[in-house]
This record gives sequence, C-alpha cells and structure tokens, in this order.
Amino acid sequence: MDHEARRRLEEYRRNGAGPYENALIDDYSAGAIDRRELMRRAGLLGISVPVLGVVLRAFGEPVPAFGAARAAASSNRIRVGIIPPPSGAIEPSTISDLGGLQTIGIAGEFLARATQSKTLLPELATSWKTNKSATVWTFNLRPNVTFQTGQTLTSADVVATWQRLATTGSAALSAIGGYVTPDGIIAVDDLTVAFHLETPVSNFPYLVSSTTYQGIILPANYQLGTFASKPQTTGAFQLAAYTPGVSASYNRYAGWWGGTAPLAGVDVTYYTAAAAADAALLGGDVDLLGQVQLATDRALFNNSSVKIFTARGSTHREVPIRVDESNPFHDYRVRQAVALTLNRPQIVKTLFNEFAEVGNDSPFAPIYGLARSVPQRKQNIRQAKQLIAAAGHAKGFSAKLVTEQLGEIPELAQIIQSSVKQIGIDLSLSILSVDAYYSGTQTGAP
Repeated sequence: MDHEARRRLEEYRRNGAGPYENALIDDYSAGAIDRRELMRRAGLLGISVPVLGVVLRAFGEPVPAFGAARAAASSNRIRVGIIPPPSGAIEPSTISDLGGLQTIGIAGEFLARATQSKTLLPELATSWKTNKSATVWTFNLRPNVTFQTGQTLTSADVVATWQRLATTGSAALSAIGGYVTPDGIIAVDDLTVAFHLETPVSNFPYLVSSTTYQGIILPANYQLGTFASKPQTTGAFQLAAYTPGVSASYNRYAGWWGGTAPLAGVDVTYYTAAAAADAALLGGDVDLLGQVQLATDRALFNNSSVKIFTARGSTHREVPIRVDESNPFHDYRVRQAVALTLNRPQIVKTLFNEFAEVGNDSPFAPIYGLARSVPQRKQNIRQAKQLIAAAGHAKGFSAKLVTEQLGEIPELAQIIQSSVKQIGIDLSLSILSVDAYYSGTQTGAP
C-alpha cells in the first residue's frame, strides 16, 4: 500500500471530491467496477489525471501513461436524459419548468453558483458587498470572460440581462418581484454592477445566483427568441443543436474562462414518460438522469447497477389554492380543514419512503430554521369537520383539483382526493400534461 497516496486520497475525498467522485471511489474500492471502468467514469466526471493517479496508487495499481489518459478524458461525452421536455420555447427569461431550466443551465452561467450546502460560490461575479441597509448590492465581475459570440463580458451585459428579468412577463419576477426594478440596475463601471433595491434584502446574492434559474447572463444585444438558434452564453458548453421535445447537443467551448471543460460535450435526450427514461438508462442509451422520483422510477431504485445520488435539499410539494375568486376555499377555515385531513407521515412513507421529510405547511424546507417556527400540523378529522361546518359547508361541496402529470404528483392528488372525502368534499381531478399545465403566462390565463 502506498501510504502517501492513501493520505492524499483521503484529503481529496474530504476537500475536493463531490458525491459522484466519492461514489466512484467507493465502487472501485469495493470491487464493484474494474480498473478500465474506473478510468472511463473518471473521464466522464472530469477527474484529473493526477487525481486518478493518486486513486490508483492508493490501491496498489500502476498509473497509466499521462498522454493516453488525457486524450481519453478529453474526448468523452456524457449522455443525459431529461424528463419532461421543456414545456415551451427555450427563452431563459420565461423558463419556469424543470426541462427548460436543465436545458438552459447546461450552457448558461450566473453571477454566483449555489451549492448543496447553501453557500454561494463566485461565478461571473468574483465578489459582492452591500451597504449598511442592504438596499444597494454591488457586484464585481470576472474580467476576461468571453461570450460564445466572441464578445467580452461587461457590466452592460449584466444590466441588460437583469433589466429584462425585472420586466413584466419574466418568470424571474417570482423571485425578485417587489425588490428589483429595471431602473435600479446600474453599471458603475465596465466590471461593476449595482442593484438598488426597493426594499432591504439581506440574502439578495441568492436571488441573482443559480437559484433563480432564469438568471443566466446573456449579451446586451441578445435578441429574444434566439437562444436555441445560436450559442451566446459564457459557459463551458455551447448549444450546438436543439430539436424541441426530442434532443439537444452541446459541445465544449474552447474560449471558456474556466479553462478546458473535462468533457467534450453533452448529448441530451428528452423523455415524456419516466418508464422510457428508465429503460434508456438501464439499456445503456444514457449515462445520467437529472432527477428521479420513487413513485415513477422504482425500477432504478431496486437495481444494483444504478447509482442513486441523494442530497438534502429544499425541493417541496405544495398544493396551490386560488383565493382570488369566489369559491369555498376563499374562507381560511376551509383551507385549514383540508390541511387537517392529511396524514403527513403516511403520505411521506407512501410516496417517498426515506427520501423525504414531513413538511409543515410552509414553502420553507426543513433545512431552514423557519420551517420549525410553528408546531407541526397533524391529522385531526374532528377539528376539520368543525372548521368546515363553521364556514357554512357542513354538508360539504364539490371542487376540482387541477395538477400535472409529473413524478408522484398524480398519486399525491389521489391521496388528497381521498382525504377530503372524510369532511364531505367531493374533489374531482384534472391531471394535465406538463405542457398543458404550464400553458398560461405570468400575466395571462393560469
């Protein structure tokens, strides 16, 4: 055993490796993959030749020739399955669905990048600061960044991008609305941008990071509707081809400010059904699925040849209820009654097994302290009946729940339908395709 290599490997695993890299090393250590497969996957993950050499030496294996390993790594592409496809046009400012955000995210970059540990890493901004009242946030931009159009990134590009996102019709308004106006985004100099906010926001850098999916930076002269027709982001990969609902292809961008991307490219296939995506992964047609659900992808969870990567996050399921028009749900007592019919621990066990936590009727996930600031609501049918009677609906009423065909959502809708029957609500279900569900706009029909 090479003790120095073992020490360096453990240091890499603690400080440099992510879940994918650590899982690969675990598989090799346990004998689940051989040396050849280790090197193939290392190339896909972008593990550098020196690090690969440390891994091999730590397990008593000879190190491959530097040139050969480097050539193999540089020519690899990864095949990714995305489900569902983008629900509309590939226009960053209006993207609001999972397929769309993954499609633009492969090529695009943000001012900052959010990590799984809730920290922010500099990306196109190298640093940021605020005034004492948190009403002005100033971002310093990375110099010598080149768009895939050949233009050099300046503050004018950031201003134009965020002015577009702060304008009516932008999907980013769900994050920044009420805080940012187009007039409040100002270029201080070529590499400095200041956001003058309408109200203090202590965590504003998160709102202009990768957590606001629409916020990828585009050239100041970007024309709406041209994203899919020409490469014009700053990322490591540039969009080379896009066929709506079918596929997308990305190639390594040689002018990327971060150096040479570890992969030669990314090839995306879109799937409308989980079963088709699962079959593609199990059949070797794709290498990676960006997201899976226990409800629809059980074949993957029960297959020893598939590696499931998990991370504690803030993804949550919620049930929107319209209260802007006359209906029984306009009365808060009716909404509380519905909530009290739900057996949350049983829902989590049925739909997610150990891959979820009980929510607390809040959009704040349990990883945030605010989620635990009120007592956990529990099922209480007696109290639910009292509330609905007090609201004038002792005999119940009929209503319709409109939702989408995605992951475990249809099963969740059926559970809610069954639960509210206990207090006399006859709930019909309308489960639409993702395209139909998202066919409305921010200002038009829901």
